[in-house]
Amino acid sequence: MKKTFALVALGAAFLCYGCGGDSHESLNDETCDIFTEMTEIMATITDEASAKEAAPKIEALAVEFKDIVQREKSLGDPPDDVKRELEKKMSAAMQDFFKEMMRVGQVEGAMKQIEKAMEGVGPR
Repeated sequence: MKKTFALVALGAAFLCYGCGGDSHESLNDETCDIFTEMTEIMATITDEASAKEAAPKIEALAVEFKDIVQREKSLGDPPDDVKRELEKKMSAAMQDFFKEMMRVGQVEGAMKQIEKAMEGVGPR
């Protein structure tokens, strides 16, 4: 019994190794990943039907985004130098995302299909 407990405790310690909670950097990376995924999903939109198919995927990512925003708020504002670095990283992801949004906006009926899924998604 003691051996089993020791092995379980050791396993838990290895699983938690490096767990330090959220940081501005990790949350920024997660956000960049979400916008990259959204951009990839939006690239598949070619008509109203494909937009309708993409909407649930976008909505799931929007839920993740909102969670990150809440976690980020609990950290407070990062120092200015960190904030500048984070903004640089986010800029590329957002630029691609907005470019794809503009393209999808030209696809007849597409925005109507993804509008609700996109609620609350945008620059922080």
